[in-house]
Amino acid sequence: MRESASLKGLPTLQEARKRGLLGKEAGGASAGVSTQGWPAPSCSTPPQGWSYHDYLNAGECLREGTYIAVEHSLGQWRELWVDNGDLVLYEHGIDGYFPQWRTGTSGWGVTAWMQYDGNFVIYDANGNPLWALGTEGCGGLGAWLRVQSDNNIVLYTRDWTPIWARKNGPATRPC
Repeated sequence: MRESASLKGLPTLQEARKRGLLGKEAGGASAGVSTQGWPAPSCSTPPQGWSYHDYLNAGECLREGTYIAVEHSLGQWRELWVDNGDLVLYEHGIDGYFPQWRTGTSGWGVTAWMQYDGNFVIYDANGNPLWALGTEGCGGLGAWLRVQSDNNIVLYTRDWTPIWARKNGPATRPC
């Protein structure tokens, strides 16, 4: 059983500073959602298909029909998809796809973006925020989102400290 893809590509703190990846003070949020402008067309989508990723780094996004995934047993997968405008965690096996959790959002042109400020936000096609973790300000800690084989979705800092989790999350945030 393969637990997860390697975390190659996650920058060190020094690399993040050089590349300007550290979060900035969030401000001007509408409806309590911290946004960094809406995802530029340049936000990258992780590799799809058999060379899967189980994580999103800052600046990466999921668009309709794209996913991150982890194999949790032979032929059984946990997959986080943007599906009809909704962010859905599926269990996928030989019998099909079974939703385990969803954000309840909908719409055309929806993008789920791991922002540089550490917040994970779902935007509609017009750039309006639909849903967010509320973890703005965590970007300086190297925040990244991971789907796990235990059916959890976790936002971690660079040193693997959980900031948010779908289940059994931390009581307080480090940022």
